[in-house]
Amino acid sequence: MAETEATNFLRVLHEQDAEQVQTWLRMVWAEQQQVPEKFNWLGLAEVSTFRAQELANEESNESHSESLAWAEIATSVYEFLAENNPKLLNKS
Repeated sequence: MAETEATNFLRVLHEQDAEQVQTWLRMVWAEQQQVPEKFNWLGLAEVSTFRAQELANEESNESHSESLAWAEIATSVYEFLAENNPKLLNKS
C-alpha cells in the first residue's frame, strides 16, 4: 500500500509547478512535511531533469526561468540522494 501512496504522490508532484515543488522540498528538509514511505526520490530527480531540458529548448524567457527552477530541484534532490542514499545513484 505504501508504494501506491508514494507513486500517487510523485504523480501529484509532477503536476505542480517548480515553485510548489521547491516549497515542498524545503518543508521536507526542514522536517515540517512528511514524505510517503518508499518515495521515489530518483524518479523526482529524473523527471525534474527532463522538464528542465524540455523547457530550456523553448523560446520564451519565462520557459528559461522555469527550466532553471526545475534544474535546481533536480540538483538538490541528487545532492540529497548522494548524502543519504548513494547506492541509488550507483546503479548500473
